[in-house]
Amino acid sequence: MPTTEALMQRVLGAEIPQPARRPLLSIGVNFAALSVFATFFGPWLVGELGATTGEASTAYIAAGLSGVAGGYLGGRITDRFGPRPAVLLGSAGQAVGCAVLLLPGIGARTACAVLVAVTFLQPLRGVAQRIALVDAAPDIPSEGLFAGYRLVINVATFAGPLLGAGLVVHGWWLLHLEVTLLYALSLLTALRVPYRPPAAARPVARGRSRSTALGDWRLYALMLAATSAWTVVYMYETVLPIALTQSYGFSPATWGVVYALGPVLVVLLQLRVSRWTAGVSPRLRLTAGTAVMGAAFLVLPLSAALWAVVIVVITFLIGDMVWGPASEDAPLRLAPAQHRGAYVGVLTASIWLGSALAPGVGLPLREAHGDTVLWGVVFGLALLSGAVYVATDLLATGRAGSKAAPETDAGTANGVNSS
Repeated sequence: MPTTEALMQRVLGAEIPQPARRPLLSIGVNFAALSVFATFFGPWLVGELGATTGEASTAYIAAGLSGVAGGYLGGRITDRFGPRPAVLLGSAGQAVGCAVLLLPGIGARTACAVLVAVTFLQPLRGVAQRIALVDAAPDIPSEGLFAGYRLVINVATFAGPLLGAGLVVHGWWLLHLEVTLLYALSLLTALRVPYRPPAAARPVARGRSRSTALGDWRLYALMLAATSAWTVVYMYETVLPIALTQSYGFSPATWGVVYALGPVLVVLLQLRVSRWTAGVSPRLRLTAGTAVMGAAFLVLPLSAALWAVVIVVITFLIGDMVWGPASEDAPLRLAPAQHRGAYVGVLTASIWLGSALAPGVGLPLREAHGDTVLWGVVFGLALLSGAVYVATDLLATGRAGSKAAPETDAGTANGVNSS
């Protein structure tokens, strides 16, 4: 009879490396808490506390901006003190912030302040968690680790809200208690993540080094590519459900069932896709992945039947599984060792920008020009993302070759495609 570990390996398609399991456990609990918080906070804020549309929209805009700042600060803290202190700081802050929601008589303004604080702390700890994951298994290719990272996140974001749905029927207080306990548990699991001195404290080879991420033009190019790609992702997450329910006659329940295919596909295929594409260059994976994600939406003008929407979901997820690990690894391929946190932190801003641009641009565009034009624009954004990835890599490697530049402190080549 196969052991539990052998059975899991058979289901997932590959083994999760032993050194990566503690960081991934902490990451999984973190995202379970975050997914419950994000899923139910809006309905509670508006429906239960009676926040106005203006208050809610202002709070979410402020939260998005705080996320950009939190990512950069998290990167700087990680570079200076190592990833573990940043993870512990973020975990403790999120647990305390959500505990405030358990107090009686909470008003809308206090709740909005908690939203901004929790959102600020998420990328602060999120940057550090990714660096801690890579540090925990330095002998394993980081893209393989990020495939496991995405798998764990999908399991957590599926399981967390499922438990929350069972608790919220008994009252909002129990839901807030769940979130608080999950954040506290993520703090405890973070304590088990091995401590490693920050790269800035370790000796590095002499040579030309970019002192900060803000001075590296390649990172700004990557931000443009990643922001375009994340806008496509959030078109799928936020705009597609609205279009399906308002224009194509789908009920929210039907979309919920179809959407649930996503986490299942990622659990079953992410590690397999990463293994199958391991020999393909990062440049091609980034470009092909974004193109496939965008092309998925072009099915809808042809047919909006249930089978067609299932094809959209499957096609989009295949592209996402190709693009995702390579995208997570891209800033680490650029960064000098002592500035990895800053590079990852700056690029994290693309996630928050994409989450704001998708509904902010997509919904007015859909209202003014219709769904078909919207899906064409989404595909165009995907092609733009891929083109910028390719151009950045070609320009960076070409400049490195023509100038015969010495290696950076990280000992890597200058291109996005270096590995």
